[in-house]
Amino acid sequence: MQHARTISSLISSICCALCLLITPHTAVAEPDGSFVHDNTQSIIPGINDEDLNEFLEEHDLNSFGFISFNYIDPEYEIHSPEINYIEPINDEPVPHVDLDSLPSIWPRVIAGFEMAEIKNKRVRQYEHWYRSNPDYLARMFDRSQRFIHLILSEVEKRDMPSELALLPMIESAYNPTAYSRAHAAGLWQFIPSTGKNYGLEQSWWADERRDVIQATRAALDYLENLYDDFGDWHLALAAYNYGENGLRRAIKRNKKRKRSTKYTALRLPKETKNYVPKLQAIKNIVLNPTINGDSLPHVADFAYAIPVTLTDLLDIELAAKFAELSVDEFEQLNPSHNRPVITSNGQQTILIPYDKVDLFNSNLVKHDGPKLSWGTYEFVKGDTLSSVAQKFNISTQKLMEINGLKPYVPILSGQSILIPWTADGPSNLTETWQLPEFSQPSSLYGKEIIYKIKRGDTLSGISKRFGVSIKAIKTWNRIKGTMIREGKKLVIYKDFKIPRVSKMLER
Repeated sequence: MQHARTISSLISSICCALCLLITPHTAVAEPDGSFVHDNTQSIIPGINDEDLNEFLEEHDLNSFGFISFNYIDPEYEIHSPEINYIEPINDEPVPHVDLDSLPSIWPRVIAGFEMAEIKNKRVRQYEHWYRSNPDYLARMFDRSQRFIHLILSEVEKRDMPSELALLPMIESAYNPTAYSRAHAAGLWQFIPSTGKNYGLEQSWWADERRDVIQATRAALDYLENLYDDFGDWHLALAAYNYGENGLRRAIKRNKKRKRSTKYTALRLPKETKNYVPKLQAIKNIVLNPTINGDSLPHVADFAYAIPVTLTDLLDIELAAKFAELSVDEFEQLNPSHNRPVITSNGQQTILIPYDKVDLFNSNLVKHDGPKLSWGTYEFVKGDTLSSVAQKFNISTQKLMEINGLKPYVPILSGQSILIPWTADGPSNLTETWQLPEFSQPSSLYGKEIIYKIKRGDTLSGISKRFGVSIKAIKTWNRIKGTMIREGKKLVIYKDFKIPRVSKMLER
C-alpha cells in the first residue's frame, strides 16, 4: 500500500511539473477586500477588429447562478474577506444627530439571539481575522448605522433570530451597492434569478436587489421559506448561500451513509462551510466587542431613514432637493435606481432621513412646477446618437451614459431613449416609461465575452489580455488546473460598473 502511494505521488508530481512546462503561468493575486474599479473601454486594447469578429461574441447579462465570490480563503489561511464591490457608497458618518447620546442597538440585537452556537477552528480563525482588522470592522459597523435598525425591526416583526440582522455584514459588509463578479447585488447579495423569484424588480429603470426595503423583505421571505423546508437555521443559512437543491443533495448523501445531517457534518462547498462560521465570528464580537482595549464603534438604536411612499414619477434630482440633500446623499439611501427618474406604479417607497421627512413631504406638496425634466425620444431613420444629443443639448457621452448605451450596439429606428425634456408642456414619460425597451434589464453591470482559445494561449496571457485575474477566469469556467485546450471557449466578464445617478447628473 505504501509503495502504491509513493508511485501515485510520483506520478502526480510529474504531471504537475509537465503542466508547468507546457502551460506557463503567472500567479495573479485577486485583490483581497479591495474595491474593483474597472475603467476598461468597451473595445479591449490590444484586440483588433479581426480578432473581435473571429473570436468574440457579446450579449447582455441576464441571469447567472454562480456562487458568489464573498468568501475568505477556504484553506484556513485567513485573508481579508473578498467582497468585490463595484463603486461603493461613500463611507461617510451618518449626519444630523448625536448618535453617541443614544442607546446602543447591540443589547437589543443580543436579546434576540436564538441560533445554536458553533465552536470550531473556522470560527476561531475568522474571529481572529476580524479582531486583527479593527479598521475593517469599524467601517462595516459605521456603515450599518443607516440600515440595521430597519432590518432588525423587520426581523423582530417576523419573530426571527436577530442574528439575521448581522447577515448583511457577511454578505456585503452592509454596503447596498455591493456587486460581486457572480452578479449578486445589494445588501443581501441576490443573484438575478433568485431575486426575480422573490419579486425583486430588475428593469431598465431600477434593480430592487439594491433597494434596502425590498431586498430585506425578499431576503427574510426566502430565509423563512428555507427554515420551513429544513427546520434548522444553520441549514437555512447554508441553503441561502449554496441553494436549496445543493443542500438537499448533501443531506441525502449523508442520510444514505447513515451520517449526521447537521450543518457541520455535511460535505459542502468551501464557501458554504465558511458561511455560518463567519456569522458566528461576528456574533462573538458583538457579544464581546472589546478589541485591543478599545470598543467597536457605537451603533445607535435609531431609525436614521424613514420610508416615504411616492404615487407619481419624480426626478431624483428634485427628490433630493425636496429633502435638502445632495443627489449623492439621496443615492446612498436609495441606490437601486439606474436612471435619473424614480418610476412608480402608485406605491414606490423611498428612504428619507428621519429629520427630513416632514420637509420632504411639505416641499413635494407645495411644488407646483413640473416633476419631470426627462422624457423619451423615438429614433427615426437617419438619426444618430450625436445628432439626437445635439438636438437636446446634451453631450453624446452623457446621453450614452444615462441610457446605458454601448458604442458597438446600434440604435434601431423606432427605439426610444431617455432625453432631457425641452418641449413645452408636461413630459411624455408618464405615458412612455413602460415601453418594452424600458421593461427588461439592459447590460447594466457589464458584458459577457465568449473567447475561443487559440494555439499558444495560456491562462496567464488571456488574463493579462482582458485585464482580469486567472482566478476569476478559472472560477467562471470551472477550470481546476492550468491546462486549457485550443478551440474551447472561455466566458469572461468585463466592464463591471454599478449605475450611479449622482455620476450621471454631474455637470
